[in-house]
Amino acid sequence: SIGSLIPLKRHDLLIEAFTKSFKSDSNTFLNIIGHGFLMEPLKEKIKSLGMSGRISLLGLMDRKLIKEQLTNCDFFVHPSDYETFGVVLIEALAMGKPVLASKCGWAECIVNASNGILVERNSIDSLSAGLKKMSTSFDAYSSEQIKNDLINRFGSKSFLSKTEDIYETAI
Repeated sequence: SIGSLIPLKRHDLLIEAFTKSFKSDSNTFLNIIGHGFLMEPLKEKIKSLGMSGRISLLGLMDRKLIKEQLTNCDFFVHPSDYETFGVVLIEALAMGKPVLASKCGWAECIVNASNGILVERNSIDSLSAGLKKMSTSFDAYSSEQIKNDLINRFGSKSFLSKTEDIYETAI
């Protein structure tokens, strides 16, 4: 997961859902990239849940390191309460990674059955179920299909075509 460590991004919920889903699975790990005023409280939560060796708060990273993290992960999780666009979802999909995202506004326009799973926002149970499902099905997604779908829906040709349609309708 990538995002500022602020209440809106719901990393607290992700930590709880991950613990609920994988407490007894020592082969599953969660890396959270980001920084913010919740860094220390989230570290304390991880410690109190006994998940210090399994959940890592990686702090701020430059683009190169973020790309490495995305390359090496199995899937991307976005538990946000609200988003106006969701650039991190687009970035993860551009890397060919399936995504698990909460229905936070814009995610519903980006995530579909061919690239990921949508879950109810602010629900530990829904996020936990999504984590379990994605952990057993991430390899069924096609990285190339995810990338191609992203380009077809959000690439420059698609953008220009949609913009032309809007102008033609307005004129």
